[in-house]
Amino acid sequence: MAKNAEDRKKFLITIEAIQTPLGPVPTLESLKKIIEGLNILNADMLHTQEIVNSEVFKQMARIEKELKSLRKLISEEIIAHEALKENISEVNKKLDKIEKDQIERMKELSNLIIDFIGSIRVFQDRITRLLKQSS
Repeated sequence: MAKNAEDRKKFLITIEAIQTPLGPVPTLESLKKIIEGLNILNADMLHTQEIVNSEVFKQMARIEKELKSLRKLISEEIIAHEALKENISEVNKKLDKIEKDQIERMKELSNLIIDFIGSIRVFQDRITRLLKQSS
């Protein structure tokens, strides 16, 4: 049986048997070799499991770190988005106020123009009357 790590990957167990009236039976030495081989396999499997677990934990730590970074970025984006929404809302309110002011000014201008046209007609009527009276 092999003892070093490289030989542990592949080994050969020779089972010797003794003849009994019921047929061949493995010798005690052969059973010890089988048990030793199984112990080597078990140790190798435990070592492999430790390596796999270690790698999984490393990867999980990296993933958790990345998730924290992503959460932070998402939080910052949400904050920026909310700030933009507030700014847009403020701009919309200002635009609505400007629109209302413009509508009010247009109404005032229309009224002034109507009054001005009315004044011009009154003035025109007076001039017409004066001209008729003087002729």
